Amino acid sequence: IYNKMMRSNRESMAQSMLQNMKKGKKEGYYRQDMNEEIIVRMNIANIENLAEKRFYNSQEWKPEVIQKNYPSD
Repeated sequence: IYNKMMRSNRESMAQSMLQNMKKGKKEGYYRQDMNEEIIVRMNIANIENLAEKRFYNSQEWKPEVIQKNYPSD
């Protein structure tokens, strides 16, 4: 059940990101030569890794610090 839910969430995120990127390219917010599939997969991997304690030890990296320093553009 957990794996099915995670897969569904991942697919939903991917579709949302992909739609946003295509719309952003059409409206001139994103570069035309950008590969949406690669960017979406990298972003999902980053999001999923935020929950991994081996990558972001909560004693060393508070969630607020990670969010503040995460590149948003």
